[in-house]
Amino acid sequence: MMGGGGALEGWVGKGDATVDIGFGEYKVIPGGYVLPYSITIGGLGKVNITKVQVNGSVNADALSRPR
Repeated sequence: MMGGGGALEGWVGKGDATVDIGFGEYKVIPGGYVLPYSITIGGLGKVNITKVQVNGSVNADALSRPR
């Protein structure tokens, strides 16, 4: 993944840079899917996922453009 191009010129300043992204703590969920429950982004930290729901109900109004 390449940095740069954002409003603040990316995470490391001007130009492109390499960002290390690691996936771990894989779990099998209903339906047989295997997904990572942690994502580590170099220089930024770790994201832990606590719940994954496949084909759950979605409130379409919440995803619609404001009126």
